[in-house]
Amino acid sequence: MRFFLLATPLLLLAACAVQAPVTTSQAPESVAQSLSLRLADHPGAAEGIVAPPRSAEEDFIAAVDPASNVFFRFGDCEIDRAGSELLRSHAERLKADEKLQVTLVGHTDDLGSRAYNIAIADRRLKAVYRLLRKHGVAQSQIRLYSAGVEKDTLSCHSEACHRLMRRVELIYAGNS
Repeated sequence: MRFFLLATPLLLLAACAVQAPVTTSQAPESVAQSLSLRLADHPGAAEGIVAPPRSAEEDFIAAVDPASNVFFRFGDCEIDRAGSELLRSHAERLKADEKLQVTLVGHTDDLGSRAYNIAIADRRLKAVYRLLRKHGVAQSQIRLYSAGVEKDTLSCHSEACHRLMRRVELIYAGNS
């Protein structure tokens, strides 16, 4: 009996040390394989860096080219100094090639009413048009298209996105 009393705690300790068998779904190899399959679907996976998928808003922000757009403040139609300098360089490009044409596309953010956005896009377009003409660009080289918010179906949630929506985009055709 004494032996049994001494052996019982030792048996219990030994039983605790035994590990449960690993099932196939828990095997480290299968976890690593499934993880590597998921990593392979993402850019940067080879370096071990996996970025979360970008949202439509982030895609929009990344796609807007500052060199081809004049940006406006909320509710404003005035061209700031940066916009004026940008338009000066575009005017030089257009004057250097009389066959080159530019289409001005007016965009707005998604904050105002449809009527307001169409009206402000039109006023911004005219401001950019007037400044290009003032810099000597021929009227025949400029086309106007007011998209308002109609072309951009994106709904922004950040101020950075809204700022980029309030713009006039310059799109070239011809001997670019």
